[in-house]
Amino acid sequence: MRTGSRLLAAGLIALGAGVGAVAVLGPLLLGVLRYRISATSLNQIVGSDAAALVVVVPVTVAIGFWRSAVTRPLRCWPWRRPFSSSTPTPS
Repeated sequence: MRTGSRLLAAGLIALGAGVGAVAVLGPLLLGVLRYRISATSLNQIVGSDAAALVVVVPVTVAIGFWRSAVTRPLRCWPWRRPFSSSTPTPS
């Protein structure tokens, strides 16, 4: 696997973890992050945090694991056989 694919996978997993951490620390769950804005704007931030937890975090982490070297053999196992140099080539 190329180094760029591993970096992409690690970056996606880190991005998903970061977005999830900010959404959990925000006003939706823990309330550690406080925003000095109007109630209407706060409702929009709470909605965006909910959307981040429901959509963005699972998708980015899933794609990151899908692109990682750990799950790469699992993706191709039932459908492809690994290349073997001892296999004769058809002539």
